[in-house]
Amino acid sequence: MERHDIEKLRQLPIEGVAERLNIRVRKHRCLCPFHDDHTPSCSFHVGRNMFRCWSCGAHGGVVDFAMKVLGKSFLDTAQWLADEHNVILSDETRRTEAKEAERVAKPFDAQRFERYFERPWLSPDACRFLFEKRHLHPSVVRFCRLNSYRDWLQIPYYNECNELIGVQQRYMGTDASQPRFRFHRGERCNLYNRQVIPMLGKGEGVWLGEGPSDVWALLSSGRKALGIPSATILKPHDLETLGELSTRLDTTFHIYPDKDPAGEALYERLLHAANRYGFCLLRHDLPEGCKDFSDLWGRYPLPVILQ
Repeated sequence: MERHDIEKLRQLPIEGVAERLNIRVRKHRCLCPFHDDHTPSCSFHVGRNMFRCWSCGAHGGVVDFAMKVLGKSFLDTAQWLADEHNVILSDETRRTEAKEAERVAKPFDAQRFERYFERPWLSPDACRFLFEKRHLHPSVVRFCRLNSYRDWLQIPYYNECNELIGVQQRYMGTDASQPRFRFHRGERCNLYNRQVIPMLGKGEGVWLGEGPSDVWALLSSGRKALGIPSATILKPHDLETLGELSTRLDTTFHIYPDKDPAGEALYERLLHAANRYGFCLLRHDLPEGCKDFSDLWGRYPLPVILQ
């Protein structure tokens, strides 16, 4: 691997990586996953992005921690970290081009999936995830037509004409080797929740979230929202859409940047795009201890004002 690619992975927030490995972190400490721990003896140094167990002596950085938990090789762990956090590695360029060629050759077949979202069904695990853990309003889940299949939440993407253009899946299980998100082949999922665009009024503010989870929380709080697929997937035509909305409806965009390097990078890219495409972007900061808006909403749900 290239040195700068390794550095990208080492800079991922270690506590966020731990949580994606289904390890509960509280006050920078957790039960050590490397020995039979009954009191939290593993601590995280956020400033140095390191961990240390004061009982068994395990220590290291982000890659070391993930490699020990997953039991994978260095390269497999690096690929897992990149996939989980949407980090684009240098050697993925050819694979990305190949995937794009495959998508053009095999376009997304909406008719194959439309029937699953005509009458969505949610499993008990999906209900617990959406309503008990995320505290989402039922009207938001119905509006977004979320569906479930086994351990996967099915997330449909629609365009402004309410036509299905893609399906994203979110893993809800406990197998740390599974990717958290995945797309079906041939689809072109860009901005999420584009079906809200025809509902916008003149001069109305729109909130930008990183991925569907933030959008669901923003909608549950009564805000109209669009989702950026991820911090590293932000395509020119998505930015052109934001610029067109600003010109046509005098739209102001708002954002709560995620509290990690990827969130800050996304905000900087959007700020640069705002100057280029001529739209207004207002930043709002999350309170301490909240990593993103869905985390804030899950902890402190406000009175729902969405009708």
